[in-house]
Amino acid sequence: MNFYPCNRHLLLESIEEESEKDVMTTPRVLVPEGYTPTVKEFQAYVVTEISPDCSVSAFPGDIVVVENGMVREVNFEGETYTIILENYVCGYLSDEDENQ
Repeated sequence: MNFYPCNRHLLLESIEEESEKDVMTTPRVLVPEGYTPTVKEFQAYVVTEISPDCSVSAFPGDIVVVENGMVREVNFEGETYTIILENYVCGYLSDEDENQ
């Protein structure tokens, strides 16, 4: 089954960050009970599908930067889909200069 976003949503795919350190070489630190690690405010994702009514200038395959707290996961019939409303796309990454 395929998922197609609507109502100005984009379907995203998470970009896995490569770990530079091996788990065995990572220092271990005891933290207080109830501690929660800081979550990045912004994250990059690959766009996989765009709702037809979106006005954002992105296309499938583009990498967009979004507010991490606004990303939503939709679980349906054993599949998880990552979506975001176009308003929370802060920009996109490109090697090309927009001013040329």
